[in-house]
Amino acid sequence: MCRQASLVVRLRRLNERQDHQKLIRAVQKLFPNVQEITVTRRGRDLPEITVKLVHGRILVIDESALAFAERVACLSRARRAKAVIDAWSAFLPARIVKEDVGDYMEDIGRRAADGQYVLLACRVIAAICWTMVNSIGYFMKQVRRGRKA
Repeated sequence: MCRQASLVVRLRRLNERQDHQKLIRAVQKLFPNVQEITVTRRGRDLPEITVKLVHGRILVIDESALAFAERVACLSRARRAKAVIDAWSAFLPARIVKEDVGDYMEDIGRRAADGQYVLLACRVIAAICWTMVNSIGYFMKQVRRGRKA
């Protein structure tokens, strides 16, 4: 997934510069068994790249394929971030998980869909820190209740 996402970014930058040779080299790095690469430009949009592989397969990389690759990369980042929070929530009290972690999960999904990857990472770190603080407060409250009883 990461290779696809980096290819998308690289292709977009190279298309803006209109550098076909670097565009072709970027595709060759992704597909090492390439026999032939054809670049067809249509106006200002991303070019359509046709890749003919050695064993006869033909791949077409166009705007929709790149959009799909971007979406897959976005979902994989969100899935990883949610997996980290989900693993962390195993150590937290049920009340904290129900109240706080659910809100963080929704926010992480929204940020990933918007492409805010730096803020996504910051939000994961903040979620871990603040749920830890809330958990400590919850345990302190339980300890105080235990002493009064």
